[in-house]
Amino acid sequence: MDIIKFIPHGKRNAVSGKELKQLTGCDERTVKQHIANARLKGVVICSILDGNNGGYFQPDSPDEAIEYVRTEQLRINSAKAALKAAEKYIAGEVNGSGER
Repeated sequence: MDIIKFIPHGKRNAVSGKELKQLTGCDERTVKQHIANARLKGVVICSILDGNNGGYFQPDSPDEAIEYVRTEQLRINSAKAALKAAEKYIAGEVNGSGER
């Protein structure tokens, strides 16, 4: 399936995962997999979590893509920070409560 046919241009037109489920007839997990596959092939699909206006879209401008990249970089950095404590725990550097 070419998921890109169902993803509009512009942040203001973002389509939710639920909407994509209805449009494609696929379950949400399959929709996410199609999006991931398209991204791996180099298709630029941005996403936003913005209250009721969240969803997926193709950027209309570099600024929309920049905003998406910054948001994803923050999420990655946050996840890395959260993993550090678990990695230290696995290595025996701290106990489960974070104490040495």
